[in-house]
Amino acid sequence: MHIVIHTGRPFFLDKNEKASFLLRLFFAFAKSFPRYQFTFITPVLPYEKSEIPENIKWIKPPFSEKNILAKLLWKSILLPKLLKKINAHYLINSEAKYHPKIKTPQLLFSDRYNIPRGKEFKKFIFSDSGSREMKKPFTLIVPSYTHQQKIISEGSVSEKNTAVLYPVPSSSFIPVDEVEKQTVKSQLTGDCEYFICIGPKHSREQIIKLLKAFSIFKKRLKSNMKLVVCGNISGNKKKFSEQLDAYRFKEDVIMADASQIDVATILASAYVCIILHSPDHSPMPAIESLCCHVPIIHAADPLLKEITEEAGLSFQTEDFNSLAAQMMMVYKDEVLHRNMIKACEKRKNRFSLEEAVRVLGALTTTSAVGE
Repeated sequence: MHIVIHTGRPFFLDKNEKASFLLRLFFAFAKSFPRYQFTFITPVLPYEKSEIPENIKWIKPPFSEKNILAKLLWKSILLPKLLKKINAHYLINSEAKYHPKIKTPQLLFSDRYNIPRGKEFKKFIFSDSGSREMKKPFTLIVPSYTHQQKIISEGSVSEKNTAVLYPVPSSSFIPVDEVEKQTVKSQLTGDCEYFICIGPKHSREQIIKLLKAFSIFKKRLKSNMKLVVCGNISGNKKKFSEQLDAYRFKEDVIMADASQIDVATILASAYVCIILHSPDHSPMPAIESLCCHVPIIHAADPLLKEITEEAGLSFQTEDFNSLAAQMMMVYKDEVLHRNMIKACEKRKNRFSLEEAVRVLGALTTTSAVGE
């Protein structure tokens, strides 16, 4: 079996990892199938030569991203010739680009979660502006069943041409012991338990609704619980700063800069994680929380419900009273909180590198891809 993994640009790097999820997945896949041969076609591999398994050959693409004609020549002529020459059994493309001139079965990963649907789908998935007919075998690999059902229901692609492979967070997102939790709380919140709101970015309006919910929680329960907000806040920053200064419980709110803190450890030490939305349709914040054994309160969203199941409680996205009710429920009901932690422990294996390798292995050992 010879598998070619192709990308026209370097793999994205995770903040706390040497390589991106896809590159970690492909390397783990190669190590798990030592009898397979792998050819990586990518500009950069962030590994030392001694770290690259013997069954991996690395080829740099013979073009620059700026040379459009060279890229077109590569995609339409040189790459198909290479695949035929080495008798490749599968082409894995990490940019979700379908090559209509390639006969080799194609596995298409997307590095985007907000996959266009409907009329925009084929513009997104085709490698060039030529033929829009998908006659050769292919499978589009998406990050959740929610994503899969959306693109199938809109007629973008049939079910036989899709597969689900959940993304895997950085290896730093793991549970921490009580001693480490106490150390974090001592440094961050003065030994108090805390809710944490995570995400790459939030709108000012979303955070204001969160603060209103937190106010209801504080007034009714008279708790010393803190609120940690991690992520960039879009919108009028000056106005938000003024609103925060006037906030009654501002001493109980910690605005954390994700670039300056150990997000994984702070998340793993939290009482509950609050996810206000699924940014760019990404399941990753919820998956990171599960892997840290931290229960989740999340916006009513099919994607977040799929990821969390019993480990999460949902609230009506536009209703801060609904969010406050869930915050109070999980705080007052210790049995519920413990059961949510147990649910995290049960579900986290679905989002492991081992499970991702198993799924990818199953896709490459079937008789055909997307036929």
